Amino acid sequence: MQINITLTDEQVEQVSVQLQHLMKESIQSAVKELAEAQRHPEILNKQEAKEILRIKSDFKMDELLNRPDFPVMRTVEKGKPYFIYDELMAWVKTQSSWSKEENKSFRSVI
Repeated sequence: MQINITLTDEQVEQVSVQLQHLMKESIQSAVKELAEAQRHPEILNKQEAKEILRIKSDFKMDELLNRPDFPVMRTVEKGKPYFIYDELMAWVKTQSSWSKEENKSFRSVI
């Protein structure tokens, strides 16, 4: 199946500008994520996870540790919690209603 679409020069320019904007945002986001990933160890201890999540209270961190959806690993020795950085960041993104809204608007542009 083939679809032919005719665009005016102005429409082509508008699409080009929008694509450039989307590409720029995507590249900036990827660079930021790469820089973040390189700044942190792959496996975090409890204190490192608290710092990344900007949690000051031990109580709040313990509250998160008891959530069934929170990505935590426990060591055999004393059950100390450890976190895989990528899983922790993925969990944060799923908790963000802003991220969900942004993804909806991005899909509607495409």
